[in-house]
Amino acid sequence: MKIRTRVNRDGLVFLGILAIVLLGAIIRQVNLLLLFGSILACFGLFDYRAGRRSLQGLTARRLPVAAQAAGSPLRVPIRLTSTRRRGRSYAVAVEDTVTPTTDRQRRISPRQSPESPQSRSKHRQNGDAQRYRPICYFDAVRPSQSVTELWTGTFPQRGRYQLGPITISTRYPLGFFRSSVTLPAEGDFYIGPKLGNLWRPWLSSLRRKIAEDAARRNSVDRTGEELFGIRQWQPMDQRKWIHQHASAKYQKLLVRQYQNRTLQSAAVILDLFGPQSADSLEEQENQELAVCFAATLIDELVKKQKMPAAFGLIARLEDGGARYFCQNASAAGTAAEIARHLATAEPTGQDTLPEILRQCAAVGALSQIILVTTRPLEGERRQRCLSEEPARQLLTRTTIVDTGSKEFDTLFWFDPPRGDTPQRTSPDSNGEPAEN
Repeated sequence: MKIRTRVNRDGLVFLGILAIVLLGAIIRQVNLLLLFGSILACFGLFDYRAGRRSLQGLTARRLPVAAQAAGSPLRVPIRLTSTRRRGRSYAVAVEDTVTPTTDRQRRISPRQSPESPQSRSKHRQNGDAQRYRPICYFDAVRPSQSVTELWTGTFPQRGRYQLGPITISTRYPLGFFRSSVTLPAEGDFYIGPKLGNLWRPWLSSLRRKIAEDAARRNSVDRTGEELFGIRQWQPMDQRKWIHQHASAKYQKLLVRQYQNRTLQSAAVILDLFGPQSADSLEEQENQELAVCFAATLIDELVKKQKMPAAFGLIARLEDGGARYFCQNASAAGTAAEIARHLATAEPTGQDTLPEILRQCAAVGALSQIILVTTRPLEGERRQRCLSEEPARQLLTRTTIVDTGSKEFDTLFWFDPPRGDTPQRTSPDSNGEPAEN
């Protein structure tokens, strides 16, 4: 751990005055002036030594960071620890480094740089407009003490952000010199899509269709209390269905299967099939709108309405894959994985929609499927989906949301909600988007 010291602007002024005083004392042979210059030099030496000593034994580490949505405040805790047995450290600044990892994130104008609220944490943007250096300050750190402070920032673009080394610095005690030490602390965090507002009449219509489809599929046994058999646990099963004695006997989790029982559940499929490099600004906006709409819909169904939901993604992933599917989007580990995929999803040239539909058909308990796409499902692509029996059956209860259509502006927006009766009109007489 090498401590570096450089002269500040105030230090340059101080050294200039010291040089003038000493030069005048030597030329004029004035002992009193020479004594005054020596005292000033002692102050400068004391400031140099005290600043370097204040950083000895200090270590800083970054605590785990939870994923946040774009536009929401991100709070990153920094813990500063003193391993010395004596001597306090005063006025310590810890500077972090945040670097975007994709070109889409680097296309942020300086006005969209991470913003900091009025707190003790500040942000300083680097000259290349691609790296941000948030700073948090520590008043004092006693020997063998750990102090935690936060830096807070708002990132307007989704994606993965790389965290670089941490720099500990101080200008204590006089501010003529800045002593600093850089510690390796690599890491990253994810910023998810920005959450918007869904049009309530459309959302109510969607919930009604989900309930009606579940009731129609349960028409044979409306009570759902007739035991049909015992099967293995699936992600969408409820805990009250667990068969305790059978699970203990066979040493695996078994649940009761009721005859023709269908839950009110849905699947959200985000389709980013298309050119990997969008040429027009409109295509880029449609892609971002599709990602934000899917993230908002998942948040509404899973977190707010507590509805079992599956999630499918057709996009270019971080690991190079072209699709992702999970049966239960409400599980803790699965929710974090979905947020990570949504943060880094990019358009892909591989059409994996039939494979996603086959996986949805394998779940078997889905009442409704919402397909979020950037272009209409037509032509050869539609024929491919209709050529397979599971996909053909699923398309009959699929709601297609096209972000490039004119009706989409009435379904989703980022402004604060103003109730259900703003100056917005329904795309059709029933307040529902086009269905297939």
